[in-house]
Amino acid sequence: MKKELSHLWLFLLFFGTVLPTSSYAFEVADGKLKINGQGRVRYEFFNDTDLTGAADQRDYVITRLRTSFDLNPHEQLKLFIEPQLTAGWGELTTSQTNVNAAAAAASSGSLNDPTLGLHQGYMMYKPSDHFFMQLGRQELVYGDHLLMGNVDWSNAGRAFDA
Repeated sequence: MKKELSHLWLFLLFFGTVLPTSSYAFEVADGKLKINGQGRVRYEFFNDTDLTGAADQRDYVITRLRTSFDLNPHEQLKLFIEPQLTAGWGELTTSQTNVNAAAAAASSGSLNDPTLGLHQGYMMYKPSDHFFMQLGRQELVYGDHLLMGNVDWSNAGRAFDA
């Protein structure tokens, strides 16, 4: 266990200081196709999260990779696709004695997305300067994200079918 933790600390020291969040972007075909990406590595540590004094320490490293493809074949039409890969190393699950935590880990809740999936994928049609229609899976942000938002601090984030 101590050997694994020492390797984890070396990993965190290198990647946590060099590469916590990186992004890239470039355009193809005279700006009609834009490709963007984001990569994130984050370390999390929890100790006594249920406030019982029990030794329930958990630590792990999580990553998120997103690559987006923004295609504008016509000035009135836009197609956007953004797959997402999330992964984690270490102890990610909570105690199995908590029934709600076990059910949440087994389900695909709002913040428990599969490892590889479609984060955003939508089509936008803009027939005039005063009207546009955007349909598909997309991030919706209202106010301070209290009721509806993309929850970007979460490893998987959140998108809505609208």
